[in-house]
Amino acid sequence: MTKHFTTRQIVFLGMLMSITVTSFHAPAQAAEAAEQHMFLTPLPAALVLVFSVWVLSRIQRRFSNQDLFAALISRFPVFGRLLVLLYFGFNLIVLARDIRLLTNHVAITLLPLTPIIVTAFFLLITIVFMARGGIGTLVGMAEMFIPSLIVTAMIVPITLGKAMDPSLLRPVLDFNPGGFVRGSWHMLAYMADLAVLPFVLSGENCRLRSMLGGVLGSVLMLMILMLQQQTVLGPLITARLTFPSYELVRQVQITDFLDRFDLLIAAGTLPTVIIKAGVDLYVLCSASRRLLPAVKGELTVLPVGILGFACTFWFFENLPQLFAFSREWAVYVLIFYVVLPVVLFFILHPKKEGGQKGEAQPDPA
Repeated sequence: MTKHFTTRQIVFLGMLMSITVTSFHAPAQAAEAAEQHMFLTPLPAALVLVFSVWVLSRIQRRFSNQDLFAALISRFPVFGRLLVLLYFGFNLIVLARDIRLLTNHVAITLLPLTPIIVTAFFLLITIVFMARGGIGTLVGMAEMFIPSLIVTAMIVPITLGKAMDPSLLRPVLDFNPGGFVRGSWHMLAYMADLAVLPFVLSGENCRLRSMLGGVLGSVLMLMILMLQQQTVLGPLITARLTFPSYELVRQVQITDFLDRFDLLIAAGTLPTVIIKAGVDLYVLCSASRRLLPAVKGELTVLPVGILGFACTFWFFENLPQLFAFSREWAVYVLIFYVVLPVVLFFILHPKKEGGQKGEAQPDPA
């Protein structure tokens, strides 16, 4: 049975996909490259993402009752399955990256004495149960936690008012085009995760207006966050931090009683990253469900989750290696979310006899 979501729900889901993991370390890489113009680096990345979303939405208009994974296989049984398998491998790396980032963040900031493998295991259990609930559960959780994230982003500047130094935005006119492009390149490597939604949501749910709303909301939130980092920490210090967003929140002190205000912020924001990893796992299960239609969707969640867990420590030995990978990762993002969608735009059309009135696809999870 096809689930129907509102525009607001898809906007929140899109913001979840673009903001959560991007806010971990990408601002530090943007600060190192773009320096005082770091807070503007999400804009060029957003333009690329808008183009990707526009192309994918145009393709989905031809298959209003299907997601793009189902449309590919129904139109090209062999070539379509090959493409879905490629997207499976691509998103497997995304899941491994997100679990690695989330695990290290929790291990560094909250559970420094707990073995990292134990932390990752318990996070995996949580992610698996989320994905088993299906896309409806994940969308509902995004709708619950993203507003709290927005409220937090609005409150923190008020509490940091005295610590913000506008002089750190200067020199305004000393623009470094090469550094600015490199900073946007790093931002694109994480922000582009939003473009996966048309592959797992039907065209009736994943409308262009909703997707563009998610892109716009993500860009505004990231620019506000990075502007705070720049005016409180400074671009030079931000560039040398592992998790600049967490260090920014640690600067908030509201009396002695709320000296560890960062723990309250972490309690409200970490669930969004876990939900995002749950969506990553759901995408993999959706792809595997299209590749193996005889297997029930819920039966693939645990094996695929364990595969992602193994790849987390197999693909990335440590955090510096993961951060450095974002340079190459943006190339793969352009291939899978820009180049291939353009190719599909010209070759992917419904069969004449079937049109776009195919049966609605079931929720794979």
